Amino acid sequence: MLRKLILLLLVSAGLVAALPLAAQGDTVPLEIYRDGAALAFYVPGDTPADLSGLNFDPTDDGRGRPPVFLTAYPAFAPLGDLTNVPTPVCLVLRTATAPAPLPLACQALPEAAVYVQDLTIGDVFWYNSVTAAARSFAVANGTNFLDECRARDLVCGVTIPSGTAAAPTAPPRPTLELPTLAPLPTQSLIQPPVATALIPDLDTAREFNRQGVAHHEAGQYQLAVEDYTTAISLYPDDPVFHNNRGLSYRRMGLYDSAIADYTRAIELDPNYVQAWNNRGFAYRQSGELDEALVNYSRAIELDPNYAIAYNNRGVVHRVQGNYDLAIADYTRAIELDPNYVIAYNNRGVAYRQSGDYLAAIDSYNTALELNPEYALAYFNRGFAYESEGKDSTALADYLRAIEINPEYADAYQNLGDLYYELGRFAEALDAYETYLELDSTPPNYIVDRVAELQN
Repeated sequence: MLRKLILLLLVSAGLVAALPLAAQGDTVPLEIYRDGAALAFYVPGDTPADLSGLNFDPTDDGRGRPPVFLTAYPAFAPLGDLTNVPTPVCLVLRTATAPAPLPLACQALPEAAVYVQDLTIGDVFWYNSVTAAARSFAVANGTNFLDECRARDLVCGVTIPSGTAAAPTAPPRPTLELPTLAPLPTQSLIQPPVATALIPDLDTAREFNRQGVAHHEAGQYQLAVEDYTTAISLYPDDPVFHNNRGLSYRRMGLYDSAIADYTRAIELDPNYVQAWNNRGFAYRQSGELDEALVNYSRAIELDPNYAIAYNNRGVVHRVQGNYDLAIADYTRAIELDPNYVIAYNNRGVAYRQSGDYLAAIDSYNTALELNPEYALAYFNRGFAYESEGKDSTALADYLRAIEINPEYADAYQNLGDLYYELGRFAEALDAYETYLELDSTPPNYIVDRVAELQN
């Protein structure tokens, strides 16, 4: 609303059924562990494995975009081209914000046989930071999909081709730059049920966090705060719990409490992009615009592809009257997500306030092409048309906004104002009276006009 504010990084990592894996000579076993935060590939045995073909199809339906290969990740580079990976080995892809232990199979390996790649929030196949939507994806070997793994499976076993040469000496494990998280017994995020016994109360804490998310999404913010508080009391070093409680505090208008929680989340994980963005949002709502700019800018430094932070920073620039900077930020958000409806609307507002009504109308038009039921864009476009002197078109837009949202008080206010200026007093009175039913604190001029028109 974050565009939508992101409550929690959740990934529906369904391993989509597709074509069978073609056998190529000798094969070795491969076990795939997954949860909402990570994937781990565990290869047991003492025969080299060919992992060079392992890749991900990043689309929701398991088809259609260029695959992303394991060979693309720097943490796995010491293994070479992955055609002759010494086994046993464990390769882990994980997000960097939600701690959890490694699968037990990986925990049993020496450090030199475990490789971990931290993913940014904007990683294209893993998480869509623009829509805050979870992604499912298919795992493939070359052009053959691993059909033994089903979307419902948390752990699945398949076979893959063996390597083509003798196993080289295992290289040293690369040094990891870990976020400042709780001191966990291992350095990863997979959570098989038995492994959480190593962290007392973590399972229970996560369950309270899940309940908090459900209450927040249902608009029950006080109940959400209570759940998150319980989660934090059980496991105080998870930054996600603090971030989520901050979101509920913000919705309750408790900005100081929200900022304190976001700050604690950032202390636990200085690279927590969402927490920087969310703290910026709370600072903006509390009127601390310079602090908001600092936080949004830091979020962008951490993830230059984080469209929502550009949009939010643009809002602050616009409020401060820096329209060129605002338009540049909105434009960058749109470049990152061409379907970002809110950014088009916001850019239209900045253009209108800067006096460029035609550019404003063009931005609103695109917003409405993407979402024909977007009442706010009709309202704003009507305002721009009115500024251009196109009164009949403006009236049509105000009426369309009201048709979509019959309780849109501001639209009734603008509609009444325009009818009044056009001398259509009976229609102005109707619009003003409806406005007064919807807004208990009207400006004095409307009260005076209603009294005038009723006499």
